[in-house]
Order: sequence, then structure tokens, then C-alpha cells
Amino acid sequence: MELKKIGIQHISKPGAPENDPNFVNRVKVAVPEATVYSGTIEEIAAQTDDLDAIIAASEAFTGFGLEFLMSCRSLKWIQGWFSGVDMIMSSDVVKIKGIRISAVRGPHAPAISDHVIGFIYYYLRNFPALTNARMRKDWETGRAAPLDEALTKTVGLIGLGHIGMEIARKCHGLGFRVLAAKRTPIKCDYVEHCYPIGQLDVFLKECDYVVVACPLTPESSGMIGKNQFRVMKKEAILINIARGAVVDESELIHALDRGEIAGAALDAFCEEPLPPHSPFWEHDKVIISYHQSSSSPLTWGRVYEVILDNLARYQEDRPLLNEEVLF
Repeated sequence: MELKKIGIQHISKPGAPENDPNFVNRVKVAVPEATVYSGTIEEIAAQTDDLDAIIAASEAFTGFGLEFLMSCRSLKWIQGWFSGVDMIMSSDVVKIKGIRISAVRGPHAPAISDHVIGFIYYYLRNFPALTNARMRKDWETGRAAPLDEALTKTVGLIGLGHIGMEIARKCHGLGFRVLAAKRTPIKCDYVEHCYPIGQLDVFLKECDYVVVACPLTPESSGMIGKNQFRVMKKEAILINIARGAVVDESELIHALDRGEIAGAALDAFCEEPLPPHSPFWEHDKVIISYHQSSSSPLTWGRVYEVILDNLARYQEDRPLLNEEVLF
């Protein structure tokens, strides 16, 4: 299928292709008959009033970006930069006749899974207590800090896609017991048992670390809230590397303050950047990682390969990788 005009949105992420002429040139080589526009959405809109396809992040589908893309008469394909395309799917672009939407799933899993392992070991080996003792130059308190090991702990994954599966593989290899919860349960060599989401409360009672790794959908929005925190272990740690809105943030603060769970490691929030007045900034039971869990010098190269593969697939009218189903 022919592509005449392609937009490549720049995004503000460490290592992102904001000024990567190599990737832009590879797109030009892959689609030699197309004109390629790169830059911010505003910069692309200043160069053309129409696009056949755009490579963009979900944040482009609000405000001016959404207005511009809805005005593109020829727009027929949206390729997301990331695995999460919930903001695209909930925007008006899905109403464009014949539109196709695809994501990038898989390339981010190695870095995100390493990030989750880091969060787990931060708590498992009690680095907060060790760091606090060092700040006070208190050798005896540091020596007395309780430490634990993987063989005694259960990691629970909410979601078992590319990212969840890689987390499960690494945790299993490190000796953790691994459970999962998924809308449609599956069998996995790295997971002892996969629960249906309808049995989330049963699943949560078993977990020492609860890792949120599911997409944001109408069903998952606010899925982890008051009732879920009340059934979790008091020693449990919540880890969110999905979308902020999967967790009821006000109830999370209450659960931490009441001691219903022991801590939270958060990579994503409902509002980003996190506003200065957010209670998460100063909460001593919270780690913040600024929505950077996928960052790695290797991630973008893998992302490029998926997108270039999809460019070839689109032109040859073959099925796209990670294409969303539109109704």
C-alpha cells in the first residue's frame, strides 16, 4: 500500500530519536517515494497539512496534535512509539474511516524487567535502612537492618504480555515464586499459577511484590484501589511500570499512611510530569523513577527495527506487528 507523506514525531525521552538522522534516513530508504517530515507535531504541521502515516507517541493525540491529525485527509496508519497506545485508542482518531493503529511491543521489555528487578532488590535487601544508617553514620543500626532473599518471596504480575513475561522469566531464574493475574489466564513455564482478573483478591493475598504490567483500558482503570490494598500483605510492595491510572493514587497514599502495604515503587502517574504538590514527592515509603523504566542505550535500536519491519509490511499489505483491533 502506498505511502506518500510520513510524519515522525520527536519525543522528549533520554536516548529518543529526537535528532536521529540515521533513523529518519532509514525511513526514507524504506519508503523512497514518500516525503518524510520529522519534528514536533507543531513542526510537522508547519511543513504539511496532510499525512498518510505518522510515527508518534500517545501524547500527540491531545490538544493541537489531535486537531492537526484529525484534519489530515489522507491519514490511514498510526504507528505508536511505545507498547501503550491507550491514549490513541481513546481519542477521536479511531473514528477515521479505515484507520490502522499499531504499537511497539517487545523492545522495551529487557530494560523494564531490569528496572523491576532493581525495585524488588531495593526492598528485599533493605537498601532504605542501609542508606538511612549511612546518612546518620550509624554502623550498629546498619548492621541490625533485617535482610531477606528471593527464595522466601512471591512476585505477582498483573499482566503477562511481553513485559510481564520477561519479568516472570528473570524472577523465576532468580529463585522467586512467580504468580500472575490476567484477563485470560495462560500457562507459562515461569509462572506457578495464572489467575483470572476476577480472582484478583485471592492472587493479591499471596504476593510480596505486586507488579502492575497491564495496559490501561476502561476495565483496568482504577483496578488497584481501596479493596485491593486491604487484602494485600502489610509487608507487600506495589510496583507500577504500566500506566498511573491503573492504580487509584489517592487510595494508594491512604494505604501507605495506614500501613496497609509497606511501600510503592512508581514509574508512572496519572498526571505527568508529577506536579510539585503531589504527596508522592515527600512520602518516605515511595520510590519515583520518572517514567524512565524503558530507558536504555539498546532500547531505541530495537524499537527502530519493529517500526521499519512494519513499514515494509504496510507497503506489502501484510499484517502489521502489534496491530490494534478496531470495532
